[in-house]
Amino acid sequence: MTEARLIVENFVDSMTHLMELLIKETSILNEKNFDELESIQSRKLQLSRVYEDAQKRLQEQKDSVNCLNEEEREDLRKLYQKFRGVLSENMIVLRGSHDATENVIKIVIDAVKKERGIQAHTTPTFKARPQGYKAYANA
Repeated sequence: MTEARLIVENFVDSMTHLMELLIKETSILNEKNFDELESIQSRKLQLSRVYEDAQKRLQEQKDSVNCLNEEEREDLRKLYQKFRGVLSENMIVLRGSHDATENVIKIVIDAVKKERGIQAHTTPTFKARPQGYKAYANA
């Protein structure tokens, strides 16, 4: 096996493993099984670093992709497109969970303030969430 092919295969493997974990995490969040999250966080961090390293290596050796035939290149494009979709969905669900937790905390704080006679904030607690990449981009 050539070094170029090895670089591409490492990239594909790292992306596939990270994508599988992101799908699992998204499922856990959607099912609200938050106890299961802690067990995958260290693995997610590890896989993210492996993916980042593989991506850097591929970018440094851009001609590595030249070892692939056209069918393999198309498969790589499709896999990367699927990965971006999984990543986007995961980030949106994470943001939604974060926002929901933040809203619960605000409700509790407002209730305590009201009980103590302190003026609660007047902004609405719940509002429409942004869609797509806006959902997790900095305001």
